[in-house]
Amino acid sequence: MRCDLADSLLQGYFDIELTAANAAEFDHHLQQCIHCPVELVNLDLLSERLRLAQLYEVAPASLRKKIHSDRRFSAAPTRMPQLLL
Repeated sequence: MRCDLADSLLQGYFDIELTAANAAEFDHHLQQCIHCPVELVNLDLLSERLRLAQLYEVAPASLRKKIHSDRRFSAAPTRMPQLLL
């Protein structure tokens, strides 16, 4: 069984992505809910298992070069038209 608040805030809380108000709301919720603390522990265990699995692959130099060159091109500043009031 899952609660509605877990569906909307739990992952953001775990990833430390919530606003201060939402984090405080979820902190309060954790004191009353029996399911969400278990879900947080499960997320932590999953995160640790993925880290230990060492699934990270180093990108080849050619791919890194392509990404950096594409990023520089797409990050070119654009002129915004000025609005006259």
